[in-house]
Amino acid sequence: MTDSNFQIIAVDNDSRELDKIRKAFDLLKTPCLPILYNEGDNIDEKYSNIRIAFFDINLGG
Repeated sequence: MTDSNFQIIAVDNDSRELDKIRKAFDLLKTPCLPILYNEGDNIDEKYSNIRIAFFDINLGG
């Protein structure tokens, strides 16, 4: 498990949208860990201390 300095993560399958989310948190001076998800990815990394998670993943084809 990764002990992260981030308490907010954002997961998206669209890098442009993920960048917009990250920039919005940057404007708020709030650290946010962006995670780009691609269909079929197996995310093995585990994070601790996460308080807020945003998921914007298109699960439909």
